[in-house]
Amino acid sequence: MNKLELKHLAPYLSYGLRVICGGTERNLTAISLDSRFVFITVYKGSREKQMKPIEDIKPIFHPLSDLIKPCLPEGKIPFTRWYPNYPNFSFYEEIAADFILRIKNDKEQLTLDDWNWLFERHFDLHNLIEQNLAVDINTLPK
Repeated sequence: MNKLELKHLAPYLSYGLRVICGGTERNLTAISLDSRFVFITVYKGSREKQMKPIEDIKPIFHPLSDLIKPCLPEGKIPFTRWYPNYPNFSFYEEIAADFILRIKNDKEQLTLDDWNWLFERHFDLHNLIEQNLAVDINTLPK
């Protein structure tokens, strides 16, 4: 089985990544570069921090399938970033599956701006949800 690593978390750190630890939602605030520890808030929104082994947390991500769902502010569909001039949603569904597969299998096609855009919106670019190493944001209570 794969394991959660610091390289999976680092790109999201500056974008306010939330995690689940001990059954509660918390904020990831820092990662240790010389150990397997991360720093998280005691509870979501707290200023008090605690150190935990990376194995004790699960980051909260959007699955790539959310790229074709209205999950952004104002109900926007993330996929429109790459195809802004197509108003027909059925078109998005047809090509989005191929696009998502290409992201999973050929990460070189993304620009640095694309990567940062996806990291900022907490999309699971390492397939951690499928490996049970992260939590799908859609499964959390609203």
